[in-house]
Amino acid sequence: MDLWQDQVLYFVGEVIGEPVYLVGNSLGGFVALYFAARNPKLVKGVTLLNATPFWGFLPNPIKSPRLARIFSWSGTFPLPENIRKLTEFVWQRISDPECIADVLRQVYADHSFNVDNVFHCILETTQHPAAAASFASIMFAPQAELSFKEALSRCDMNSVPICLMYGKEDPRVKPVWGLEVKKHVPEAPYYEISPAGLPS
Repeated sequence: MDLWQDQVLYFVGEVIGEPVYLVGNSLGGFVALYFAARNPKLVKGVTLLNATPFWGFLPNPIKSPRLARIFSWSGTFPLPENIRKLTEFVWQRISDPECIADVLRQVYADHSFNVDNVFHCILETTQHPAAAASFASIMFAPQAELSFKEALSRCDMNSVPICLMYGKEDPRVKPVWGLEVKKHVPEAPYYEISPAGLPS
Protein backbone atom coordinates (compact mmCIF):
# COMPACT_ATOMS: atom_id res chain seq x y z
CA MET A 1 0.00 0.00 0.00
CA ASP A 2 2.81 2.40 0.85
CA LEU A 3 4.54 1.63 -2.46
CA TRP A 4 1.33 2.30 -4.42
CA GLN A 5 0.85 5.53 -2.46
CA ASP A 6 4.39 6.58 -3.43
CA GLN A 7 3.64 5.83 -7.09
CA VAL A 8 0.51 8.02 -7.02
CA LEU A 9 2.52 10.77 -5.29
CA TYR A 10 5.16 10.62 -8.01
CA PHE A 11 2.52 10.69 -10.78
CA VAL A 12 0.67 13.65 -9.25
CA GLY A 13 3.92 15.56 -8.76
CA GLU A 14 5.54 14.78 -12.11
CA VAL A 15 2.54 14.57 -14.46
CA ILE A 16 -0.34 16.55 -12.95
CA GLY A 17 1.54 19.18 -10.98
CA GLU A 18 -1.44 20.42 -8.92
CA PRO A 19 -4.00 19.15 -6.39
CA VAL A 20 -6.26 16.43 -7.80
CA TYR A 21 -9.59 14.69 -7.52
CA LEU A 22 -9.02 10.96 -7.06
CA VAL A 23 -11.36 8.15 -8.08
CA GLY A 24 -10.45 4.63 -6.98
CA ASN A 25 -12.21 1.35 -7.74
CA SER A 26 -12.02 -1.68 -5.43
CA LEU A 27 -8.46 -1.91 -4.07
CA GLY A 28 -7.75 1.31 -5.96
CA GLY A 29 -10.28 2.95 -3.65
CA PHE A 30 -8.13 2.10 -0.66
CA VAL A 31 -5.06 3.42 -2.51
CA ALA A 32 -6.86 6.70 -3.32
CA LEU A 33 -8.05 7.10 0.27
CA TYR A 34 -4.62 6.23 1.65
CA PHE A 35 -2.97 8.77 -0.64
CA ALA A 36 -5.45 11.45 0.43
CA ALA A 37 -4.85 10.65 4.11
CA ARG A 38 -1.08 10.95 3.68
CA ASN A 39 -1.16 13.97 1.32
CA PRO A 40 -4.32 16.00 2.11
CA LYS A 41 -2.95 19.21 0.57
CA LEU A 42 -2.64 17.46 -2.80
CA VAL A 43 -6.24 16.19 -2.87
CA LYS A 44 -9.41 18.16 -3.67
CA GLY A 45 -11.68 15.15 -3.10
CA VAL A 46 -11.92 11.36 -3.26
CA THR A 47 -14.59 9.18 -4.85
CA LEU A 48 -14.57 5.57 -3.69
CA LEU A 49 -16.10 3.05 -6.10
CA ASN A 50 -16.76 -0.25 -4.33
CA ALA A 51 -13.68 0.47 -2.24
CA THR A 52 -12.10 -2.53 -0.55
CA PRO A 53 -11.95 -1.47 3.12
CA PHE A 54 -9.03 -3.70 4.05
CA TRP A 55 -5.81 -4.92 2.53
CA GLY A 56 -2.80 -6.84 3.75
CA PHE A 57 -2.96 -9.80 6.07
CA LEU A 58 0.50 -9.75 7.61
CA PRO A 59 1.40 -7.30 10.42
CA ASN A 60 2.94 -3.94 9.60
CA PRO A 61 6.61 -3.89 10.72
CA ILE A 62 6.37 -0.32 12.03
CA LYS A 63 3.13 -0.76 13.99
CA SER A 64 3.83 -4.33 15.19
CA PRO A 65 7.60 -4.94 14.94
CA ARG A 66 7.67 -7.99 17.23
CA LEU A 67 4.77 -9.68 15.50
CA ALA A 68 6.21 -8.84 12.07
CA ARG A 69 9.48 -10.64 12.96
CA ILE A 70 7.55 -13.93 13.17
CA PHE A 71 6.86 -13.71 9.44
CA SER A 72 10.23 -14.02 7.76
CA TRP A 73 8.98 -12.96 4.34
CA SER A 74 6.83 -9.95 3.52
CA GLY A 75 6.44 -9.83 -0.23
CA THR A 76 9.96 -9.00 -1.35
CA PHE A 77 11.69 -10.69 -4.30
CA PRO A 78 12.86 -13.35 -4.85
CA LEU A 79 10.14 -15.60 -3.45
CA PRO A 80 11.26 -18.22 -0.91
CA GLU A 81 11.03 -21.76 -2.30
CA ASN A 82 8.05 -22.84 -0.16
CA ILE A 83 6.08 -19.68 -1.09
CA ARG A 84 6.97 -20.14 -4.77
CA LYS A 85 5.60 -23.68 -4.84
CA LEU A 86 2.39 -22.72 -3.03
CA THR A 87 1.93 -19.73 -5.33
CA GLU A 88 2.36 -21.78 -8.48
CA PHE A 89 -0.24 -24.26 -7.25
CA VAL A 90 -2.80 -21.52 -6.51
CA TRP A 91 -1.89 -19.51 -9.61
CA GLN A 92 -2.62 -22.43 -11.96
CA ARG A 93 -6.20 -22.43 -10.72
CA ILE A 94 -6.98 -18.71 -10.62
CA SER A 95 -5.28 -17.96 -13.95
CA ASP A 96 -7.28 -20.66 -15.74
CA PRO A 97 -9.19 -19.05 -18.68
CA GLU A 98 -12.54 -20.43 -17.48
CA CYS A 99 -11.95 -18.99 -13.98
CA ILE A 100 -11.16 -15.57 -15.49
CA ALA A 101 -14.25 -15.74 -17.72
CA ASP A 102 -16.39 -16.64 -14.69
CA VAL A 103 -15.11 -13.62 -12.73
CA LEU A 104 -15.85 -11.32 -15.68
CA ARG A 105 -19.37 -12.73 -15.94
CA GLN A 106 -19.90 -11.81 -12.28
CA VAL A 107 -18.53 -8.27 -12.39
CA TYR A 108 -20.20 -7.06 -15.61
CA ALA A 109 -23.88 -6.30 -15.13
CA ASP A 110 -24.54 -5.91 -18.85
CA HIS A 111 -23.80 -9.32 -20.33
CA SER A 112 -24.39 -8.04 -23.85
CA PHE A 113 -21.16 -6.05 -23.46
CA ASN A 114 -18.29 -7.67 -25.34
CA VAL A 115 -15.60 -8.40 -22.74
CA ASP A 116 -13.35 -10.33 -25.14
CA ASN A 117 -10.74 -7.58 -25.16
CA VAL A 118 -10.71 -7.37 -21.35
CA PHE A 119 -10.54 -11.17 -21.14
CA HIS A 120 -7.56 -11.37 -23.52
CA CYS A 121 -5.70 -8.56 -21.73
CA ILE A 122 -6.12 -10.32 -18.38
CA LEU A 123 -5.18 -13.71 -19.85
CA GLU A 124 -2.06 -12.26 -21.47
CA THR A 125 -1.03 -10.69 -18.15
CA THR A 126 -1.44 -13.99 -16.27
CA GLN A 127 0.97 -15.64 -18.71
CA HIS A 128 3.83 -13.23 -18.00
CA PRO A 129 6.79 -15.07 -16.40
CA ALA A 130 6.65 -12.83 -13.30
CA ALA A 131 2.84 -12.88 -12.90
CA ALA A 132 2.62 -15.55 -10.19
CA ALA A 133 5.49 -14.04 -8.20
CA SER A 134 3.92 -10.58 -8.43
CA PHE A 135 0.60 -12.00 -7.22
CA ALA A 136 2.35 -13.61 -4.22
CA SER A 137 4.24 -10.42 -3.46
CA ILE A 138 0.98 -8.46 -3.32
CA MET A 139 -0.88 -11.10 -1.30
CA PHE A 140 1.91 -11.39 1.28
CA ALA A 141 2.60 -7.67 1.58
CA PRO A 142 2.22 -6.34 5.12
CA GLN A 143 -0.65 -4.13 6.18
CA ALA A 144 -0.34 -0.40 5.54
CA GLU A 145 0.74 1.96 8.29
CA LEU A 146 -2.81 3.37 8.29
CA SER A 147 -5.87 1.16 8.28
CA PHE A 148 -8.83 2.07 6.06
CA LYS A 149 -10.65 3.53 9.09
CA GLU A 150 -7.58 5.52 10.14
CA ALA A 151 -7.24 6.87 6.59
CA LEU A 152 -10.92 7.86 6.60
CA SER A 153 -10.50 9.59 9.95
CA ARG A 154 -7.43 11.48 8.78
CA CYS A 155 -9.23 12.63 5.61
CA ASP A 156 -12.17 13.77 7.70
CA MET A 157 -9.85 15.62 10.08
CA ASN A 158 -8.23 17.41 7.11
CA SER A 159 -11.60 18.21 5.45
CA VAL A 160 -10.92 16.09 2.37
CA PRO A 161 -14.35 15.56 0.71
CA ILE A 162 -15.31 11.91 0.18
CA CYS A 163 -18.01 10.47 -2.06
CA LEU A 164 -19.11 6.82 -1.81
CA MET A 165 -20.44 4.80 -4.76
CA TYR A 166 -21.28 1.10 -4.64
CA GLY A 167 -22.78 -1.31 -7.16
CA LYS A 168 -26.02 -2.63 -5.68
CA GLU A 169 -25.52 -6.13 -7.11
CA ASP A 170 -21.76 -6.37 -6.64
CA PRO A 171 -21.03 -9.99 -5.67
CA ARG A 172 -17.75 -9.22 -3.90
CA VAL A 173 -17.57 -5.77 -2.32
CA LYS A 174 -21.22 -5.61 -1.36
CA PRO A 175 -22.97 -2.31 -0.50
CA VAL A 176 -22.93 -3.31 3.17
CA TRP A 177 -19.24 -2.31 3.14
CA GLY A 178 -20.18 1.12 1.80
CA LEU A 179 -22.80 1.59 4.49
CA GLU A 180 -20.19 0.68 7.09
CA VAL A 181 -17.83 3.31 5.64
CA LYS A 182 -20.69 5.85 5.64
CA LYS A 183 -20.99 5.46 9.43
CA HIS A 184 -17.48 6.89 9.79
CA VAL A 185 -18.09 9.79 7.39
CA PRO A 186 -21.84 10.49 7.77
CA GLU A 187 -21.62 13.71 5.73
CA ALA A 188 -20.24 11.87 2.68
CA PRO A 189 -22.68 11.44 -0.23
CA TYR A 190 -23.54 7.75 -0.73
CA TYR A 191 -24.86 6.26 -3.97
CA GLU A 192 -25.91 2.71 -4.83
CA ILE A 193 -25.91 2.14 -8.58
CA SER A 194 -28.09 -0.49 -10.21
CA PRO A 195 -27.66 -2.57 -12.23
CA ALA A 196 -23.97 -2.81 -11.39
CA GLY A 197 -22.01 -5.95 -10.57
CA LEU A 198 -24.93 -8.23 -11.33
CA PRO A 199 -23.98 -11.89 -10.66
CA SER A 200 -24.59 -14.29 -13.53
